[in-house]
Amino acid sequence: MISKKGFSSVFLTMIFGSMIMLTFAFINISSMKAMESSCNAVFSLAGQSILSEFDLTLKEKYGLIAFGLNTKEIENRLFYYGNSTFHNSRELNMVPVEISDIEVDLKEYSLMNVDQFEKSIGNFMNFKIINNLIKEADYLKSTPDKMDRVLRNKAIQKSLPSNDIMGSSIFIQAILDWKVQPIEKIFDNQAKGFLVNSYIFDCFNHNKNNQIARLESFYKNEVEYILYGKLSDVENKSKFKSDFIKFRTALNLAHIYTDKIKVREITALANILTPGPASIGTQSVIAAAWAYAEALNDAKLLDADKKVELIKRDENWAMNIDSYERINDGMIEPSSNKGYSYEDYLKIFIYLEDREIKLLRMMDLIQINLIGNYDDGFLMRNCFSGFEYSVTANDKKFYYEEKY
Repeated sequence: MISKKGFSSVFLTMIFGSMIMLTFAFINISSMKAMESSCNAVFSLAGQSILSEFDLTLKEKYGLIAFGLNTKEIENRLFYYGNSTFHNSRELNMVPVEISDIEVDLKEYSLMNVDQFEKSIGNFMNFKIINNLIKEADYLKSTPDKMDRVLRNKAIQKSLPSNDIMGSSIFIQAILDWKVQPIEKIFDNQAKGFLVNSYIFDCFNHNKNNQIARLESFYKNEVEYILYGKLSDVENKSKFKSDFIKFRTALNLAHIYTDKIKVREITALANILTPGPASIGTQSVIAAAWAYAEALNDAKLLDADKKVELIKRDENWAMNIDSYERINDGMIEPSSNKGYSYEDYLKIFIYLEDREIKLLRMMDLIQINLIGNYDDGFLMRNCFSGFEYSVTANDKKFYYEEKY
């Protein structure tokens, strides 16, 4: 039979043992928390230090913040920053920390990822709009006219982000089938891709505006390149003109058939040329020819820095059936010069452009211009806007993310 003293001793021993176990548990938990806190502080600073190594020219010229380090370089830097802190400042560390492994993942943050590229553009444009830090006078200046350029360097051609995309992505049938909307909707700030489209006209030249001075550009017709991806300035301008004429022909034809006076003129002329039932087919031919002639004139007006209305009225119409003898300098001006400019029509086409192709060709231009002016080894595929990484310290793995 156990005495009361013996029972008390056993009971106190059990309590004391439990307290010791709890103490060690608290010490272990506190040690882990202290180590975790140390790792979080050190690697947060280390990650920010790596983000600070961004490409300054890319940021200044195109507003995009990205670094050009690869996975191994980042891992080496993280090891260096971590070990320098934990080993060289042991007196400041209550818990010794040993880093055994660091793994970095960049794939989700490459600027070659069109989603990431679009997000970076959106960040820049939001910053610009909200803070109004970039004024027109800061980035516009007079630049000498460039000759029409052709990109002939095969190595640069193969390295372009859009290298696998051939030819134009503006399928004219899509434009012809496009239900005409009010021009205000096309330029509406809430329209999908508005920030990207605004960025295009803020950062890239076109045939009627080669004054963007963020960087000396290789192409004169950069926006046209985004639309068509041809390696020649002349080809890109020619493709835009061709598609503009087709686009205008469709709209002009629609106008003709809604104008009773023009329909009567076509009918009368068709009856003279082919009396009888054949006149019906002739009417279609005359209407199409008239719409095409007006579209050719529209193209000449744009080329002369004049305006062309999107949805025409009588005062915006230039070509009468008998007006050829009044052509002045190869074109006829309508009584009203209201309408939309060369740049406005480029904006319509950019609005209709395939999103992915548009973004990839924007990458092309950035890469071409930085290679030509700054770094002949620059590649968009080597640019990243952040990274994820894991750190194994004292056999425990921690996960982090750093991004702009």
